[in-house]
Amino acid sequence: MQLRDYQSGSTGVAGIYEAFARHKRVLYVCPTGGGKSVVIAEIVRRAIAKGSIVHLLVHRDKLLGQLHDRIAPLLPDDVEMGWVKSGKKLNIDAQVQLVSIQSWPRRKEYLPAPQLIITDEAHRGKANTYMAHQQYYPGADSLGVTATPCTMAGAGLNIAYDTLVQGPQMLWLTEQKYLAPFEYLRFDPIISDCGAVGANGEFKLAKIGKKIKPEDYAPAAIAAYDQYIPGKQTLVFCIDVEHAHGVVDAYNEAGIPSGAFTSTDTQEHNQAVLDRFLRGELLCLMSIEIFNEGVDIPALDAIQMLRPTDSLRIYLQQIGRAVRYVEGKLAYILDHVGNFERHGHPLAPRRWTLDGELGELERKALAKRPKKPPVQKQWEDLGFSKARAQKLLALDESEYWVNWFNKITAEIDRKGHKPVSLIYKLEAHHLDPPWAIFEAAGNWLYKKGAAKPGIGWHSFYRRYGYYPNDKPRKPKPDWQTMLDDLKPKLKTREDF
Repeated sequence: MQLRDYQSGSTGVAGIYEAFARHKRVLYVCPTGGGKSVVIAEIVRRAIAKGSIVHLLVHRDKLLGQLHDRIAPLLPDDVEMGWVKSGKKLNIDAQVQLVSIQSWPRRKEYLPAPQLIITDEAHRGKANTYMAHQQYYPGADSLGVTATPCTMAGAGLNIAYDTLVQGPQMLWLTEQKYLAPFEYLRFDPIISDCGAVGANGEFKLAKIGKKIKPEDYAPAAIAAYDQYIPGKQTLVFCIDVEHAHGVVDAYNEAGIPSGAFTSTDTQEHNQAVLDRFLRGELLCLMSIEIFNEGVDIPALDAIQMLRPTDSLRIYLQQIGRAVRYVEGKLAYILDHVGNFERHGHPLAPRRWTLDGELGELERKALAKRPKKPPVQKQWEDLGFSKARAQKLLALDESEYWVNWFNKITAEIDRKGHKPVSLIYKLEAHHLDPPWAIFEAAGNWLYKKGAAKPGIGWHSFYRRYGYYPNDKPRKPKPDWQTMLDDLKPKLKTREDF
């Protein structure tokens, strides 16, 4: 088994072993298509050479066979692999155990304790089942492998792992021809309002699915397919089962052979559809989340996004389906739902940490921050008429003053300070507050019963020496100024 330089060096196996020298739980990050299976196989090979027992974990029975097909050819021929999965007989003598986390709780007491646990698709590592497996074998080292080390909501995996080893970035892999180049095509979003994000960090797709109709998406999606990727094998990500079947019907009517692969269809139906797609009989395969991870279809030419997502993890996983490298391949990403605007270019550098991806955490934090109303609306909220508020927009630093007022009054309320302290702050401000702010302050204090109606007028007078409806008075010059003005008028000795 020949490892690439990045797979064997500090961004691969060597970096993982260096991390294990200081920690028991290590997370390895490498983009989809970057060769994670080769890294896993090398770690397994070294472990069994030392006589260690290894558990390879996945979260679905179906993915176990796919993991076996990827790993087994890379290991020595004499390596025996056992299955911990429903329908399979236990082989407790096997050094390498392929473990379905769904089946493990019922069979754990029959298995010898492993020295090494390797979790594929480790972004699920915070789940109770994975944590229970890890805690059941406290003496074992734990390695998690994933392309996207975060939950659907963007949170990190610091509960499950102690340190992170960063593999190569997606851009570098593409430049080195380890991933296929692609064109990212953006279209007008077919969904104008995705609504709020749920507790799981994703849009409430069930609500979106009820709103959207075939006429909302079919014409634009089919036109884009016919214009940019005609005849190319495409994976189409849909909102829900009904949406997926609706897209299939629309594409078939348009003469684009298509089929749906969903969780509600029978296993026989799904396998038949997938086989037809792999043979090239179907051009488009519609799915929801089943193909987000654990699926390798190198011949796939394109993906078409008809499902919005607020999850960076899902976004990058879906992109990864199309960029498996094939000589001469140019992949296409067709985005009809504004995912690019949410998450940026797929090749953008990602700053992964055990707390999550830093850019994604910042975006989520900003999204939760309440949006401020327009400046005119803020002036109106202070009690000014619409016409007056519109005129106040012409003030120098109009936005600054209304924001300052709202900030100070909120702080006074929150900390329980005396309301009249607003006047002290206003009169002592290092800039020159406009009359409107004094007026707003007077109204605010009067409503709170903390002052009489005229306090804003008197405060303005104390600050500037005149009332708002007076003409500004010229400040009295001091003696030095008067003397400087008089000097040019005085004759000096040289004038005589």
